[in-house]
Amino acid sequence: TLLVFFFYIIKPEKVVDTITDTFNQPAFIETLDQLFNRSGYFTCVAITLDDTVFMGNTIGINQMNMLLKEVATYLKSNFGSKYTFSISPECFCVIVRNPNIEKISNIIDMLQARFSNPWTYETVKVKLYSRICIINNKSDAKNSGEVIDIISMIMNDDRYKNPVLFAEEIDVEDKRRTTYIEHALRNGITENRFDVYYQPIYSVAKKQLIGAEALIRLKDEDGKFISPEDFIPIAEKTGTILR
Repeated sequence: TLLVFFFYIIKPEKVVDTITDTFNQPAFIETLDQLFNRSGYFTCVAITLDDTVFMGNTIGINQMNMLLKEVATYLKSNFGSKYTFSISPECFCVIVRNPNIEKISNIIDMLQARFSNPWTYETVKVKLYSRICIINNKSDAKNSGEVIDIISMIMNDDRYKNPVLFAEEIDVEDKRRTTYIEHALRNGITENRFDVYYQPIYSVAKKQLIGAEALIRLKDEDGKFISPEDFIPIAEKTGTILR
């Protein structure tokens, strides 16, 4: 209660999403930090909406925003205003206190049933396609940063486009490793931390050196070696390989 009161007495634009009139990501993180400091159980249910940008371009940004507000109103009426958050224009998250398997199963069924029907605002009727991810505080995440990492993965990684996904199915460590290497690549270029080693090529027939194989090496800020087998595929994927 004190946390919600705190949100309302400070500047609303800092903690409230102006489009959906729900608490925003900073408020979500603050609430998670408070909950993680306690010993109780809770579950974050992330609802990601696909193709919101395309639909906004089709029906108009204002109309799309009003539909998102309709979604927010529905979530607040079922989960309460203080536990409903807008993480981004295409992702909502609700917090469920003291969950159990049956309760979570009922929530999934309820959300899927609602999103199987169109959302209506004035003359606009649109079908919104949703994906649901279940994140438990005890088994899936130890702090708010890990929750945000999981939500980011389900929003941006094509491997996790299932209608219903449990966080235990997500390879969070792989994402963290990729992010770490992307960071090392950017800084490695800026700070000139790439080295090239030349491995001689010797011709037995000519009995002389005929060339060398150039081998690139990279170390991170702490001097730890990063294998080319790891960073070259990521550099190719992100376009950093050209630089």
